[in-house]
Amino acid sequence: MTKIQKFSKGQIYIFSGMVNFRIEKGKILAIGKEVHPPEEISIPWGKKIPVEVFEDAEIDLEIGENGFVEEIFSPTVPQDWDEFIQRSIQEKPKRITVFGEIDTGKTFFTTYLANKLFKEKVKIAILDCDVGQSDIGPPGTIGLATLEEPVVFLSALKPSAIYFVGDYSPASVLPDYFSGMKKLAEKGLSLSEILIIDTPGWVHGEEGQRFTLTELGMLTPEVAVLLERDKELDYLAKNYPGEKIIRLQVPKEVALKNPNQRKNLREVLSKKYFQNAKEIEFFLGEILKEETLLGEKNRKEGLLVGLLNEERDCLGLGIIRGIDYAQGRISILTPFHKKENVKIMQFGLIYLNPDGSEMSGDVFDSNLYNRPLKSVVIIPPPQRGLRLK
Repeated sequence: MTKIQKFSKGQIYIFSGMVNFRIEKGKILAIGKEVHPPEEISIPWGKKIPVEVFEDAEIDLEIGENGFVEEIFSPTVPQDWDEFIQRSIQEKPKRITVFGEIDTGKTFFTTYLANKLFKEKVKIAILDCDVGQSDIGPPGTIGLATLEEPVVFLSALKPSAIYFVGDYSPASVLPDYFSGMKKLAEKGLSLSEILIIDTPGWVHGEEGQRFTLTELGMLTPEVAVLLERDKELDYLAKNYPGEKIIRLQVPKEVALKNPNQRKNLREVLSKKYFQNAKEIEFFLGEILKEETLLGEKNRKEGLLVGLLNEERDCLGLGIIRGIDYAQGRISILTPFHKKENVKIMQFGLIYLNPDGSEMSGDVFDSNLYNRPLKSVVIIPPPQRGLRLK
């Protein structure tokens, strides 16, 4: 049930999902974006946004399960954020990489920074490397997008390119992760004046530190933004030129998400991605490795796959629905319907139901799930005697 509520100029609120609202009158500011009538915004469970009332407003508000609207009495954006943005407007660093542990507001900061720079007519591209909580592209991918207008959520952006990694953590797919990060970063640089790179929250422990330092070394940003609560990223600051390091506060409103909230956010994006999917069939073709996940003793229904062209560009994702070994065919559920362009099928480590929801944990074999190597099926071109039909 919706209800129109009045909000006064100068008030600041936290809208925490699930909340749906439509602006009927006035103007608000959300993560650096001006929102006017009759725009609608849906906030899923697990996300929340600050809303500043720019003009007296009337909002048609629907508060769902676990949702709430709470007035606060101080700005949510720290002053040092705005100071950094003013510096970025003047200096236009080509690459800004955002580091921080889980739930430090990296995506919020990335969105706010992008919206503010866009308002100053700076051409912006965003590289979303947080494969487990991705906003640009479906979970299990690295996504690149250009900003054509301000947004409240990066998930509203249409990806310019995605790179299939196939897991919710880069830990088990490091070669794929770094290859995709480097490839899409180069593409993003060609599309923008400033490329903003949002990184995963794997920053602690020996392996996490090594991973983050490798990212930093490969990306070589003009500015490395460290979002910290208590100098937990000191090791990055000590291993990169000081003039390129910017240490910023984490807003106190940034809260920790629980595993169910993270799962819900992933499923929202996966369900959206597969909502117009249909089943198509491919010939199996040549299997490059005998220990392929397609072996008859291995689970395959529900496995997430990447559909690539000959240049290894990711065209889309699919879910294995079945394999007919006798006929040499594989059935894939996918929203990408131009199967004649698909030449490579790359296997991930994620299992999904046909609607995009995650399969129950009992389908996973821990040894299989944590395997660092993925098998690849080459779909032979027509001249080799097999047709895709």
